[in-house]
Amino acid sequence: MADSLRIETVEQGCRPFDYLKGLAAEPHPALLESSLHNTHLGRYSILCWDPFKRLTCRAGAVEVEELRSGTRTVARGNPLAVLSRQFEPHRLAVPEGFRLPFAGGAVGYFSYDLRHHIEKLPRQCSYDIEVPEFVLCLYDRALIFDHRGPATYYVGPPGSHAPAAPPKGGGGRRLPQVEGVVLHSNFRRDDYL
Repeated sequence: MADSLRIETVEQGCRPFDYLKGLAAEPHPALLESSLHNTHLGRYSILCWDPFKRLTCRAGAVEVEELRSGTRTVARGNPLAVLSRQFEPHRLAVPEGFRLPFAGGAVGYFSYDLRHHIEKLPRQCSYDIEVPEFVLCLYDRALIFDHRGPATYYVGPPGSHAPAAPPKGGGGRRLPQVEGVVLHSNFRRDDYL
């Protein structure tokens, strides 16, 4: 384990969306928002921003982007083994008694097609869209919102600091407007049935 973890109480209260608006201009913000606040599984929401690395797997090759330096490399081999090698140098020592659900880590997705690297299954469909087998961003800082507390905590590497608290009552930067989307089916209802 490389470095210890910085933990800081930011404020008493939970305002995930206000903080998201305040960090919207940062690279790759990701809010893992809980909707079940009164349950054990829904106690926390997590907001990450400014990842230091992005891993994208296409056709078994993993592109490794060091986002803060701009360097890119391609790693070949079993994608899950590549992930393991990429995670290892970034482990942080977690203090004894640490009870928050996130101390830095990966946020992203694994596609269903990653299964071909785990088990041998027949390919019975045509691949008509180009979707990576996984995309993961590695974050070394986060705000953790304890809905039960209620409290907001910052976790990050030594020497880092929590972002400035946004104004209470919905302040912060405005999120960009999203234009309306019209969805169209590529087949008829009868064909679906």
